[in-house]
Amino acid sequence: EWKEYFPLGKDYRWTYENSSGREFTVSDAGVSEEKLSVETRDFLPVEGWPTLSTEELRFVDDGVDLLKYTHDQGGFGARLGGKSREKKQPNLVLRAPLVKGTRWTGKRWVWNSMIGEGSIGSENSAEYECGGIETIEVMGRSRESFKIIWRAREEGRSWETTLWYVKGVGVAKGQMEIRTGSDKEQVTSLYHWTLKELKRP
Repeated sequence: EWKEYFPLGKDYRWTYENSSGREFTVSDAGVSEEKLSVETRDFLPVEGWPTLSTEELRFVDDGVDLLKYTHDQGGFGARLGGKSREKKQPNLVLRAPLVKGTRWTGKRWVWNSMIGEGSIGSENSAEYECGGIETIEVMGRSRESFKIIWRAREEGRSWETTLWYVKGVGVAKGQMEIRTGSDKEQVTSLYHWTLKELKRP
């Protein structure tokens, strides 16, 4: 049943509207028996900064395993994982069964809140949490969703990303909060996106 929250198949295409009013797309770039390749284009709300991210994913017995992540943004590159990762412990981005309060750890690429300073982020440990069921609006309809939250920290900066998954749809909306600075002088950057259209083959 948990796989219904993460539908992937050849020629699926999700279009989202982000917090700056721009659209970005997620599509399946290829499918094999062992793993899926998913492309995200123009995710960041920065004019003139074309982006392309690719995730290699596979279903395992206890969830969705992120095998590899690559990213190109205006000449800056990023990479997480690789072929050798396939033989190691799974790096789960969704864990079964979906039960509120379930927690686990993994690796994520976390973004630099100051785009254009020569670095777009870094690989970091992430703490995941199942947040339970919520009713949300999806393309004009009320739908039941399951919320997943992941958090990461490094010196002077923290990230909290929330994703709302809907059965048969996948990620219906998301939110990323980046906090920088000390507790007394924190700067918060908030970025969110909502599903606008889903095309199935």
